[in-house]
Amino acid sequence: MLCGHGSRDAGAVREFGELAEAVRKLMPEYDVEHGFLEFARPVIRTGLDALRERGAANILALPGMLFSAGPNHVAYDNCNLGLFYHDLAHGGEYSLIPNSGVFDQGSMDA
Repeated sequence: MLCGHGSRDAGAVREFGELAEAVRKLMPEYDVEHGFLEFARPVIRTGLDALRERGAANILALPGMLFSAGPNHVAYDNCNLGLFYHDLAHGGEYSLIPNSGVFDQGSMDA
């Protein structure tokens, strides 16, 4: 599950969808979905639902965000969404890979 932040910019939303498609082609042995935390569709919940409907018992969520928006926004919102979804799904496994922080707030101060 590729998790993007979302954007009001249609080009950014399209590019993230293209990234998900590239991952699908590179890793055809995995069922890959994508979704956004806010500002765009599909939302993360839609992708999680699609994976469950196709029989996924274990979901690995990968944040694909350039900025972490501070220490709490991305990590807190994605983690809570996953835990909430896991509780609703009654089983399986949901794992969240920590945000890479490629462009974290601290790196922008230099």
